Amino acid sequence: MEDIYWQGMNGEVVTVTQNRLDVTITSPVDGEYFSSQFNQSITVNAFDESAVARVNFYVGGSHLHTDYSAPFTFYYNIDSNGFFNIQARAFDNSGADRYSKLHTIYIGNFFRVIPATTVSSLVDDAEQTFLD
Repeated sequence: MEDIYWQGMNGEVVTVTQNRLDVTITSPVDGEYFSSQFNQSITVNAFDESAVARVNFYVGGSHLHTDYSAPFTFYYNIDSNGFFNIQARAFDNSGADRYSKLHTIYIGNFFRVIPATTVSSLVDDAEQTFLD
């Protein structure tokens, strides 16, 4: 953690401590598609200047597991079709916490909505559609 000092107009000095805690889901990647069931590890990198005390794992908003030591990993099985949100929450030794970016994975045989972009040309009135 890093302290920042600020002095107000009245001369009072205020100390602000910045939290350097960082947490990132490394596997599965956001938007990853699995043709059948998801049966693998959710892996998280977590860093803090002092130490990471624990990492909580969430699937669909529900807390399912806590890992107390690196590498932070949770083996999980999802055997139904659909999309699922995965998130991690890391805590440092002082109790500060930070959530990872939400990752969405897609499982099974269903159609994902792919946004389409239409470009119109003013020169020859041509129209073309691009899929992302």
